Amino acid sequence: MQYQVSPAHLPMTNMKSLSKTAVHFTFKYWPAWVALAAAAAILWSVNAYQHRLVRRVPAKNPVAAQILRGAKAQIGTRYDASYQRLAYPGGDMPDRTGACTDIVIRALRSAGWDLQVLVHEDMAAHSDHYPRRRDEPTLDTSIDHRRVPNLACYLSRHAAVLTRNVEPNLRSEWQPGDIVVWKTVFGRDHIGLISDGIDASGLPLVIHNEYGCVEESCLTRWRIVGHYRIPSRL
Repeated sequence: MQYQVSPAHLPMTNMKSLSKTAVHFTFKYWPAWVALAAAAAILWSVNAYQHRLVRRVPAKNPVAAQILRGAKAQIGTRYDASYQRLAYPGGDMPDRTGACTDIVIRALRSAGWDLQVLVHEDMAAHSDHYPRRRDEPTLDTSIDHRRVPNLACYLSRHAAVLTRNVEPNLRSEWQPGDIVVWKTVFGRDHIGLISDGIDASGLPLVIHNEYGCVEESCLTRWRIVGHYRIPSRL
């Protein structure tokens, strides 16, 4: 049988030896720690400088402008991806709460696109086109439109599908009011709206709700898997 010995049971001489070793190690390598901290600070400063807002660009049409206004109105919304029983049509999460999809839903609803109705009707008519969860075998107007894969499927069928490339010569293809879909580093689906802000590197800012709705430079933070534009009319 093996016994674990807590530090309290170690001889005092051993404890003093350990302390001296730790102090010696810290002082021996302190230049490396300082250099590492300085490098991290420089990288943070460069990143913050490159991603600062430098200018605004106008939306190309009234629909995109209204979508953008609807998205900006959600900045500050608290993140809440919980299931809520919603009215149909016109159902919504409690005021100033919601997930990433709710920001998009509200923004498009302000421009006349009710994704709750549109996604439900499209899923009912073309269920084979949509991914289904094992725990949700039937249609549910309270949650189906709040799933990123369902929104991406609907948009790929009914909106303009655009480039996912963000090279400098293609950045003009990313317009205010466009919708972007990502796969995060953990494989989670995420969605946001392109804002009218441009950062110092030429990338557009995005309005999205990951841990609270913000406008920030994050377009290339995750892998882009979708880029869509709502047409000027239904």
